[in-house]
Amino acid sequence: MRVTHHTISDAERHPAWGEPGVAFHGADLIDEKTHPSARMTVGYARAAPGGRMRAIFPYDEVLVVTGGSARVHGEDGTVYEVHPGEVLYVPASSDNTYVFDEGFEAVYVAAPPSIYAEHAVEHA
Repeated sequence: MRVTHHTISDAERHPAWGEPGVAFHGADLIDEKTHPSARMTVGYARAAPGGRMRAIFPYDEVLVVTGGSARVHGEDGTVYEVHPGEVLYVPASSDNTYVFDEGFEAVYVAAPPSIYAEHAVEHA
């Protein structure tokens, strides 16, 4: 298999997507399990309005915003407001706080996949 095609509906069928009581949902669609030769993890993320999340990830991540907006408070005090069509690069080990005043949706790309997978297992 060389090329695969995914949509937001693929993420919505993911078991963790609608987990009750969780304000932030992510669904990996391309990872080491589904595509063993992939050098990245790709999925969809969704956050409920009014949510807040602090994150220090051990991997690089890119968010491509597809809906809603978010404010990202970087460790240096800079606040980034992101909207649909914008891209946010989050370097590994940076300390950021995400504020979701309205609903938020994005496609995320994380690398390297082995570090992402290890982190996901530790925080499941």
